[in-house]
Amino acid sequence: MTKKKILNPFREFSVNLKGDLQRYFATGFRKAQKKINKPKIIFETFLFKAGFHAVFLYRFSYLFYRLGLSWIAWLIQRFSVMVTGAEIEYNAEIAKGMLIAHPVGIVIGRGTKIGERFTCYQNVTFGARHLDPKRIFDFPAVGKEVTVFAGAVVVGGCKLGDGAVVGANAVVLSDVPAKHIAVGIPAKNKPLKGEVAY
Repeated sequence: MTKKKILNPFREFSVNLKGDLQRYFATGFRKAQKKINKPKIIFETFLFKAGFHAVFLYRFSYLFYRLGLSWIAWLIQRFSVMVTGAEIEYNAEIAKGMLIAHPVGIVIGRGTKIGERFTCYQNVTFGARHLDPKRIFDFPAVGKEVTVFAGAVVVGGCKLGDGAVVGANAVVLSDVPAKHIAVGIPAKNKPLKGEVAY
């Protein structure tokens, strides 16, 4: 393995983790009621934010996957499941700026691709649908600035456009256009009005 191939995964890890931290810190600063105590918010993020722990452990497992050490990546993934309750497969592709509010019950399958500044709540599933008879597995592709609320299920090769929102307990089986919200079972798309609060 050449020096360049070794360095690229580390650079990717650093850029993505920095983007994740910026999301968590910005959220903490915004929620501060009085004078912002930056050291306290940073300390609390590292020590007490289970969502950040899930994100960090995913980044760490993906780093080892990119280095060709899938067995270590798998061990980190299993440890993350035990500690945080979230199962984010080490070979899912997730861009920088991911924010998980509550990690328990989150499952993100191995072939899922997620864009920047993704926000996710508890008990969310991104999974595959196999297409008989060849059992070809299709995973979702998620754009930038997408928010998925608690209990939602997104399965198959559907695409979520930039700025899309998936409502709580929705079951998404088809594409969601940019700046639309998917609600219901099965989910139906409606134009999104206003900004999403998280």
